[in-house]
Amino acid sequence: MIEEHLNHWPEGMVVIHKGNSLIRGTAFRDQPITTWGEPGGVSIRIARSDTGLEEEVSLADAKAVFFVRSFSGKSAHEDLHFYDAAAAAPFLWVRITFFDGEVMECLVENSEEVVISPAFFARPVDPEANNWMAYIVKRKIKHFQVLAVRHLLASQQNSNGAALQPSIAR
Repeated sequence: MIEEHLNHWPEGMVVIHKGNSLIRGTAFRDQPITTWGEPGGVSIRIARSDTGLEEEVSLADAKAVFFVRSFSGKSAHEDLHFYDAAAAAPFLWVRITFFDGEVMECLVENSEEVVISPAFFARPVDPEANNWMAYIVKRKIKHFQVLAVRHLLASQQNSNGAALQPSIAR
């Protein structure tokens, strides 16, 4: 899927490292892009735009790899941000497909935990379902699709309007 998008890429790229240092270069199309996110210091082979030399650039400390149209950029350009003033919805309605084939639709908290944690809590979309909460282990997820954003139903909130939280013994 990502390779389809890269067919239209003019092969320029910027790697942002910690400390805001930039490395500009042209990536080679013959490297497996799908493995870049693997832990353990994955690198990418580029021809540097400043020297023309080939270099293996470690992505272990990289913030991101930006695929760009030109190395000069557009300093006067202001990126579009449609929802700066809008309040974020507290939950995402998602469809999760597990490797064993089970599919569930649920509400997950609209927070960084869904992205950075190895697991997260989910609530059923149906307030009458037998499960009132699930703890989803991300390595067992085959597909994760955001269907909508939404607020909780009254039955999923306490008397103050706050989300009911799971009770975890410590």
